[in-house]
Amino acid sequence: MICRYSTLLVLLTFHGPNICSSEGPGRVRVFSLQRGLWTVPREDVYLRYNFSRDPLVQFSLCYRIRFERFTELNTHLSYTNSYANVDTVGVYHDEESLMVWLDGQGVTAALDEDAWKVHLEEWNHLCFTFTQTIFTIYWQGDEFFRARLDFSWVLAMNGTLIVGQEQDTLAGGFDATQVVVADVTQMSFWDRVLEPREVRDAASCRTLARGNVFSSDTSTVEEFGVSSEWVNLDQICKSPSTRYVIMPEERSFPDSINLCRLFNLTLAVPFGPEENALLTEALQPFRDVCAPSKDWKLWLGITDKEVEDVWREVSTSQIIEYRNFVSSYPIGGILYNCALFTVEGLWQDVPCKVTNRKCSACAVRNENFLRLRGLCYDSEYQTYFRLDGYIHGRPMFYGYYDMVIHFNADDDAWVLRNAFKNSTLLMLLKISRYSYPLGKFDWTVTADVCGKPLGSSLTLSLSACSSDQYMCDSGQCVPHAKRCNLYHDCHDKSDELDCFKVKVGDEYQRELPPTGPDNSILELKPNFKLVRIANVEDINMVVTLEFQITLTWIDDRVSLKHLHTQKGGIILTREEIQKLWVPRYQFMNLARGEKNLLEETISINSINNPQKSGFNDVDTDLTYPGSNNSLSIAQYYAGTFMCVFKYFSYPFDIQTCTIEIILPTKYEDSVKFVDENVKVTYAGSQDLALYTVQQVQIGEASGPRKMVLQYKLRRRPGVIMMTTFLPSALLLLVSWATLFIKLEALNVRAVMALTTLLVLYTLFSNVSKSLPTTAEIKLIDIWFFFIIFLLFSNIMVHVFIRETTTTVQCLKTLTKVRQIQVQSVSLGSNKVAVLFPFLNIYRMFIIPSLVILFNLVFWLYVFVL
Repeated sequence: MICRYSTLLVLLTFHGPNICSSEGPGRVRVFSLQRGLWTVPREDVYLRYNFSRDPLVQFSLCYRIRFERFTELNTHLSYTNSYANVDTVGVYHDEESLMVWLDGQGVTAALDEDAWKVHLEEWNHLCFTFTQTIFTIYWQGDEFFRARLDFSWVLAMNGTLIVGQEQDTLAGGFDATQVVVADVTQMSFWDRVLEPREVRDAASCRTLARGNVFSSDTSTVEEFGVSSEWVNLDQICKSPSTRYVIMPEERSFPDSINLCRLFNLTLAVPFGPEENALLTEALQPFRDVCAPSKDWKLWLGITDKEVEDVWREVSTSQIIEYRNFVSSYPIGGILYNCALFTVEGLWQDVPCKVTNRKCSACAVRNENFLRLRGLCYDSEYQTYFRLDGYIHGRPMFYGYYDMVIHFNADDDAWVLRNAFKNSTLLMLLKISRYSYPLGKFDWTVTADVCGKPLGSSLTLSLSACSSDQYMCDSGQCVPHAKRCNLYHDCHDKSDELDCFKVKVGDEYQRELPPTGPDNSILELKPNFKLVRIANVEDINMVVTLEFQITLTWIDDRVSLKHLHTQKGGIILTREEIQKLWVPRYQFMNLARGEKNLLEETISINSINNPQKSGFNDVDTDLTYPGSNNSLSIAQYYAGTFMCVFKYFSYPFDIQTCTIEIILPTKYEDSVKFVDENVKVTYAGSQDLALYTVQQVQIGEASGPRKMVLQYKLRRRPGVIMMTTFLPSALLLLVSWATLFIKLEALNVRAVMALTTLLVLYTLFSNVSKSLPTTAEIKLIDIWFFFIIFLLFSNIMVHVFIRETTTTVQCLKTLTKVRQIQVQSVSLGSNKVAVLFPFLNIYRMFIIPSLVILFNLVFWLYVFVL
């Protein structure tokens, strides 16, 4: 007998002698606790060891553990040295955390989810090192947790170690719900801190890792209801072998591939003699079920369809190296592209035609599992099921906890049973006897389940789909991005069903507005788009235009689904809109009630914060909370609105017009506008027939209950300058020219002056008719008044100058002063200047001065002020 660490084991004191294994140095002792599918956990199954030695200031604890299933609290070990302190050292785990207790205090929990992955039927290596201040955990040989203790302590080694149970009292107080259903081996204590290299060597089976304080291989451990055996260490550390589960129903090659895919498995392909032997062994119980009259039983997951005699795995397209074709096979050819497996483990190539039906086998590894959704489980691991074993000749689904799904031949139905209580909870009757309960089905309640009455139905789904995938009704898994994308990605086309984007609860009241954050007033953010100005009616003082109002808000009562990025937002259908509260408003300055809603769309503006389905939810869609994704209503109108025109500056006027909306009175204490960062755009032409559009913006009159879109219309004076100012200026020039006609030509002067006045008045009258009748004096009025005044003054000058001339001629006759007459005649055209200096001053100075001064003031106001 070879006994390693014998010198160190002298330090141990126990009721019996230390024992070294007679099985050889490369073997370890494996203890099985509570194992067995129908085994009900018991309080009296555990290992016990009593210590009696000096206290440890520092120590290391390592062991391997392989779980068959989980319980409420999986107790790896519990060490207690007094009735007062029952948690001197304790190691426990659930699906989310590894919990370690030292001296009655919890020192770690909630470990990294990505690192802490526990698969059933797979060996896991754990190691803990302790000093008085530092605590380190190693998982599978690697350090992944380290903490500094906030207390200093020494481990008194005069207590009891219990493996597989929690001690509520010293060496007692066991609870059947606080056990471990697992195999344990290589549990050891050291009175020192192991080096990281030593931990890696132990985890990778390079050493036996037997402790100098305690080793489950060399110390005599008391066994209570525990079975044990010696195994080679290299068997524990080799990679987990592939298991094969036989599907004893005959189906075509494509259907066999799809069935294994639904299980998240692959159609069996032996990659070597060992795996070929395992598949042969798995097939033997079904040799009389699968094609009983033939030797060729199973489909293999290989094909040489792509290149003749180059066999590839169907799931990965990788070329396989190992072959075990029977002599004279493969036959080859373009038809023989599939392969079958015999009861002796030999291969044969055959056609892949659909009418060729055989049994199949799926390759299973420990990390492969399914999820059962629809029950009221407390933890996600309770929803996990793995394909393992057979009942009534068909594979069963083995839960990670206490549930089992299997086929019941007596009822010709699938049943969900509690293995520990041996009771049937649910039954699935209406399903093809060649099918499996994969996908979504309505199960019949046969016992108390989630508060459902007996005989009622409960919808469950069983699939390999994770929360990152959508589950089709058939159990097929597709990415969430392919849900409701207007293309059938599920074979059963269920991915394009029920594609409503809005989900509201029964308590939702669409007539009530939602609340804002922290139950505050709901905020509506408006955006305006002035599309075009169709018509400006100066006479009626109204503007006809097309515009769009968009209001954005948050409704935290809503859940959104099936969202995909779309240009312009995600448009809701009429049915979806009818589920929602939608803001309403009124127009304040609508003219003649002329408003027409041309288009209305309600959309979702963002795709934020997707929420995965819960582990109990049959519906595996992503949901998007309304509190993180805003809704918008965009309404496109054509309407006529009043605008208060101010014509004083006509034809150089700038009119400020508005579109005014106001919230209804019923929203007074619950909804308000937000005028910060409001987006306003104008999409039409800047230059209209008579106006130029300027300064489209939010008006200063906007507030919490009122929003004003303001825009300015600047009149284009070019045409008016040509049709009004220029002609009137020319008429003034003509009238002024009449002042230079000979005085004797009275008819010419008078008629021309009067005609210019009449023409100017006609022009003024036509301009006035194109404007609203108001009492307001306008710049154009001032312009015409000035010119009319000058024209009238010219006429008056012509009249009075004629009368004065007649009187002078009479005086010249009476006096008969020859000299004066001669002078008058000799002066010729200067006669008026001599006799009448006023006319000359009037036409040469007064008229030009008035015109210049008036134009200076007039145009200074127009262009500057």
